[in-house]
Amino acid sequence: MTLWAAGPLESPEVLYDQLDLLMNALAERKEQYEIVDVHLLTQAFAPLSADLSQFLFFNDRDVILARSDAKHSGISISNVQQGYFQTLFVVSGFTEFLGWMSADIDIQGSKVRFFNTHLQSTSAFIPQMADIQIAQGFELIEVLNASELPVILAGDFNSDASPLGIGLDLTPTAANIQDAGYVDVWAELRPLDHGLTWPRFPEDIFPIPDSQVLTAPTERIDLIFEKGLTPINIEQVRRANPPLASDHLGVMATLRLDQ
Repeated sequence: MTLWAAGPLESPEVLYDQLDLLMNALAERKEQYEIVDVHLLTQAFAPLSADLSQFLFFNDRDVILARSDAKHSGISISNVQQGYFQTLFVVSGFTEFLGWMSADIDIQGSKVRFFNTHLQSTSAFIPQMADIQIAQGFELIEVLNASELPVILAGDFNSDASPLGIGLDLTPTAANIQDAGYVDVWAELRPLDHGLTWPRFPEDIFPIPDSQVLTAPTERIDLIFEKGLTPINIEQVRRANPPLASDHLGVMATLRLDQ
């Protein structure tokens, strides 16, 4: 959920706030959601003018939303937490901050801990970025293992869980999470379907100024894991034609929390 702003250092003006755009779009559709927590990650700014009177600002954030009407169905949210990974990508004094978020969900007396994360992306030009991601994955597993509750884990893992091996993100992170006892819901329910989610269009590869040229995804990096629940259904959420809000396909799972 990126926020872009521009202007003087002390009082920039927001250009695009993806969180506001999403919440407004949900409201227009009469969908009732509330913000559970916002995790501020990487922040950066750069000058736009030679006299240093104007700057461009970038704020990256992870967010957990919850249906606000769920409160009327005996669902409550508590113990909201967030943390940064200790292993981070640092170059020329710039640090890319990534981390995890969690919240305990109480459903009529039964509880589950929901985790959200975004792991380090990889680069063919900077091999150590893959090593950083792998280390972040092991840090995440330690956090997950500390939960005394059943676990749901969702996020952009930048680790290809498909068997194709043709994308950029060929790291063992997704497999390491499975080896730690967390079920890849897509692989569990749809083992014959590769379920590729990225890239829907090549925004992250090179800029396209005026249009979105759709591509065939080559990786499954948007994943949902569980431990201690029963997977019921999982599917992709997609829009057929531009404009598209994301270069990733969405993934939605239904899980049963056994009493």
